[in-house]
This record gives sequence, C-alpha cells and structure tokens, in this order.
Amino acid sequence: MKIAYVTHHLRPNYEHDMLVSMPVEKIRFITTDGAPDSLNKRHKKVEYCQVKPVVKGWENKLFASTATRVFYDEFEEYLKDIDAVIVLEVFSSLSKQFVKYCKEKGIPVIVLVYELIDSHPIYKIPRYRQNASYVKKHADHFVAVSNAAADHLYKLGVEKKEVSVVYPGIDTNNFKPSPNKRKKDLIFVGKLEAHKGID
Repeated sequence: MKIAYVTHHLRPNYEHDMLVSMPVEKIRFITTDGAPDSLNKRHKKVEYCQVKPVVKGWENKLFASTATRVFYDEFEEYLKDIDAVIVLEVFSSLSKQFVKYCKEKGIPVIVLVYELIDSHPIYKIPRYRQNASYVKKHADHFVAVSNAAADHLYKLGVEKKEVSVVYPGIDTNNFKPSPNKRKKDLIFVGKLEAHKGID
C-alpha cells in the first residue's frame, strides 16, 4: 500500500515518525518545504515531494498552523499511484482541496484530527465553516489522536462509525519509565495557551 500525507504549509511535520512506522510500502509527504536530508536518508520508504503553495491572505510564519489559507499547485502527479491520502483537520483549506480532488479521482481520504474544541471560533468563520462542512460530508474516514478529539468530531456531526481513535504513542527509545516506583500522572504536554482547551 502507498499513502500520501499532505503536510501543511510552514507547519512542522510532527507526524513523520508516526506515519513512517505504519506497515506501508511507501509514504509520500506532499510538502512545500522540500525534503529534510536526514529523514530521507534514514527511511527507504519515505519520499518527499515539493509543491508550490498559493497562500490566500496573510502568511503567518511565526505561528504557522493549519489555519493558514493555502492551496497547492502541481501536486497531481504525486497522487497517481497512491492508495490513500491523509490530510490534517476538518477546517483546513488543504483538507477541502484534497478531499475534493481525491473524490473525483476515487482516492480515499482520511482526516487526521487534533482539534478538541467544537465551539472554536474558526468553525464560525465562513470559509473555514464551508471547508469543515465539505470535509465532514465527503472524507472517507477520520482518525482522532485522542478521545477528546473524537468527541469534538461527534459534536460537529461526524458519525461515530466514521471515526477511529489512534493515539500517536510514545517513542520508547527516547522516553522510558522512571526507575522511581511512585505513581505519577502525566496530564498535559504542550503549549499553555487558551486555545488548547486545557480548562
């Protein structure tokens, strides 16, 4: 099986190791940044394909996120032999673009979801609301990285049968259990910002 993952313009590719660990023949990253040399040399099944971004509106390089309104040009060739495409978040302009293209070509699309807050203001902004509406209706499946992300999808109207919860996991080469036998609870790892929904 060959899959393509649409990385988001200027957003770091946090998903690289998780996707590379999947039992697939090829994982093709569709990116605007090109190929990081260290990653390509490490994994034979990884391929980075650089595309041209067309940014609509303000390009925020400091806080790059899936909220940047961007579309990709000249990506079609990279999807010709692909069995499935993975995109990021339901509100993203790239998610809508690739869901629409892949629907016409008969390529299944899976939406990877981190977002937790169904009342997030982004869902009220017309263009993003339209993206989310289209993606919810036409994507083939949704993979939430936590139960909270899945709950957010259900509240948006996605049916439970269309959602799988797959936690990204922990790289035990880097993180090992403490020799200290005291019980400790890890509650949150991330930026302490209001939009993370920690409250």
